[in-house]
Amino acid sequence: MRLIAIWMALCFTVGMGTAAFAAQQGNGNILWPTEPPKPVHKAPASASLLVLCDLDCFWNLDGEPKGRLTAGQPLKVRVDLGEHLLSAQAADGPEKVQIEVKLTDSSQKIARLELLAESKRREPATEAPKPSPAAPSPVAAPEPPTQRDRAESEAKRAQAFYDQSHYAEAKALAQEACNNGSMAGCRTLGLLSLYGFSVPQDYAQAATLFRKACDGGDLRGCNGLGVLYQQGSGVVQDLKKGFELSLNACEGGEMHGCNHEAYMYQKGLFVVQNIALAQLLYQRACDGGMSDSCANLGLLYEDGTDKDLSKAQSFYRRACDGGGSSGCADLGLLFASGKLGTPDFVRARFAYQKACSDVDVFACVYLGALYQAGKGVQPDAAQAAVYYHMSCDKGVMNGCDALGDLALEGDDPPQARPWFQKSCDAGSVIGCDRLGYLYQEGLGGDKDASKALQLFQKSCDAGLPNACNNLGLAYADGKGVNVDEQKAFDLFQSACERGSVQACNNLGTLYADGGGVTRDQSLANANYLKACDGGEMQGCANLGWTFAHRSPYNYPQASVLLQKACDGGKMKGCSDLAEMYDLGLGLRRDSKRARQLYQQACSGHYAPACAKVSGQR
Repeated sequence: MRLIAIWMALCFTVGMGTAAFAAQQGNGNILWPTEPPKPVHKAPASASLLVLCDLDCFWNLDGEPKGRLTAGQPLKVRVDLGEHLLSAQAADGPEKVQIEVKLTDSSQKIARLELLAESKRREPATEAPKPSPAAPSPVAAPEPPTQRDRAESEAKRAQAFYDQSHYAEAKALAQEACNNGSMAGCRTLGLLSLYGFSVPQDYAQAATLFRKACDGGDLRGCNGLGVLYQQGSGVVQDLKKGFELSLNACEGGEMHGCNHEAYMYQKGLFVVQNIALAQLLYQRACDGGMSDSCANLGLLYEDGTDKDLSKAQSFYRRACDGGGSSGCADLGLLFASGKLGTPDFVRARFAYQKACSDVDVFACVYLGALYQAGKGVQPDAAQAAVYYHMSCDKGVMNGCDALGDLALEGDDPPQARPWFQKSCDAGSVIGCDRLGYLYQEGLGGDKDASKALQLFQKSCDAGLPNACNNLGLAYADGKGVNVDEQKAFDLFQSACERGSVQACNNLGTLYADGGGVTRDQSLANANYLKACDGGEMQGCANLGWTFAHRSPYNYPQASVLLQKACDGGKMKGCSDLAEMYDLGLGLRRDSKRARQLYQQACSGHYAPACAKVSGQR
């Protein structure tokens, strides 16, 4: 979520209104749901309406222009249940009509805008009565909306659809609006291209559209272009131009520009770093209704030099209450992090729920993860899948990746493969990495080591450390390529330095065995420890085994590490600890404890332990 905070500043502030905190929550006004949405079918609250004009017409629904209808050609629209007012005016004449429609259920209704019939009803009789002296003068028919008027109306609707994550509908309306001269429509198209929502992700196309919008006077488009120049995405990086575009937007009253100008001061991009000025600009934008700026202030107080977690929490709540779903998500992350004390996954879940309900489909992934792991709620894989689907269906590939991981956790590789294929095709480096693993092992479909190698390489080149680790394993084991331990060593080392604890463990093994590098047990142990401290239990197991079997021996530390690995689900750790009890390596011999550990490892499908269990009978 935080990695996209600046990009999300390009988006429109979602005006979702405010609600009240539950009494136990204290200050602020987040609506904490009592029950999460259930994966059940809900009764529809809308109906299909077929709208027809008997003449070419411009029509309105509840006072909002909806565009032009061709005579006799029905248009199907989805509308809420209740009473609605429809009106129309002939495209080439003065005929007008207005009707009321009442929808009480989900069945399809037809609304006929009969301009000819209305015109005939208003025609004077052959012998018209004498007009009353007091009869009012006829009111001139209003001018039909111009093409530019219709374009701006379509752009507003496109914005509304975008804010609600209905990207396909936003794309169609924004494209038409942009083609017809609405710069706001062009800017929305730029956002879709920027994120790859319903269109291929294309930074160059986003830059073109933002530039068009900016040249046409749309200040948000100028800021969008400024962000791209700052990032060097789709254009040659030019920090000066990026800063000037956002500065001009801010001075013109566009709060998104102030938000990005603040970011550049915060990071010292083109300008001298000035955190105090960044805070002032974020504050200005926050006070101007830019909820993302409130969230960015929260980030400064959470992670910056002037740390104040109370202020961070306050600004996250303000962002969340102001309709900024990223603020709700950041609030959830703060609760889950434990920085405020013990991690509070219940409050994190409520915050994620608010963000997800406010169409922040990224937060839906966080929410699904809590249900999958059973943190702050009872484990519920089905409910996790609901939230993952909400994000995946809206084009967030993290959600598709999570659905694939959920299928693997449920031992269903055939179900996992399509999700990873979808996300990989959409550009997810995680999806390509996972898909590569399935191809390498032949899980859920064909086994193809060469295809796996290509996918690992693609994700590694894109900067995913875990993919570089998997690529290193392929070179170390000769899967889809000739064995090359030096290449494997280089990949493991690079991936370890960039945060892959699995790669640190594998690097330790190469140092221990002298694969692609001079044997060095001290460096092996250092890398095993780094992996173990980072949560990779295989590193704990390997270091524990080393202390138990290689000089200088350290049996007490070996038993602690092997117990940690065993508790973390590494069955080899359980088996090696059983051996220490069985042989009395630094521990009092305890055949009963050894048998229990061998049995545990065997139940976890570690075959050498099963052999020990059979031998003890």
